[in-house]
Amino acid sequence: MAVAVALLLGTGCSGDEVGPGEWTLEDLQGTWTITRLEYTADPPDEEVFDLIEEGQTATIVVDGNGNYTLTQTVQGLPPVVVTGVFSIDENGNVVDSNEAGIADITRDGDTITLRDESVTFDFDNDPETAETGADLVMEWERQ
Repeated sequence: MAVAVALLLGTGCSGDEVGPGEWTLEDLQGTWTITRLEYTADPPDEEVFDLIEEGQTATIVVDGNGNYTLTQTVQGLPPVVVTGVFSIDENGNVVDSNEAGIADITRDGDTITLRDESVTFDFDNDPETAETGADLVMEWERQ
């Protein structure tokens, strides 16, 4: 799963906006509840599936060094845990160690939104069929 993951800071207040080229690790630091984990199939299908709306819960914790732990839980199943490292490139952009390049991530107050247009998702939940190209939108709310 692309965790280009989405995240926020201990000193932020509502209305603070951070976008491409403006990030620091402090902007990502904290514990976040993922409130949207939505996949939209590439055209022509354009099917939409939000794992949070379907009952999954997820949190992401980012420490001061950019290390993160993303935990996804579905009732009755063991949690799925993904770890990685966020870093900030020389241009102030967020880079995720689990992704190939700069994360498309913005923050408005205590909400972070991450977008990734290069993921795949198993919309039909059938291991016999290939995953479908999709866009991911992940929103985090600061706890």
